[in-house]
Amino acid sequence: LRTIGGWIEKGLKNYLDVYRDEECVISIPITVLVLLFIPFFWLMTVALIVFLFFGFRYEFRGPNCKKDSKVNQVLNQASDTCNNVKEDFKRGYNGENNDTNN
Repeated sequence: LRTIGGWIEKGLKNYLDVYRDEECVISIPITVLVLLFIPFFWLMTVALIVFLFFGFRYEFRGPNCKKDSKVNQVLNQASDTCNNVKEDFKRGYNGENNDTNN
């Protein structure tokens, strides 16, 4: 029981920050995030991915989360990849750099 209490306490001190245009839109304690994922796993997963395509970025912060941690690096790479895919799609849709039109 103490172990679970320790996890909950750590989760309440560490946050998932959601940014858009370098501004923090929402900051969610990790414990709350986990509690939301339990009943709404698929909805939350899809929402997090869709928000990446709308220009949102995610970052973990807190006493147990370093800004340059591997998890935050992976989240930044995912955001960059979504932005690249979105830009490639726009270029393809607008006919830019498209060899099939020649």
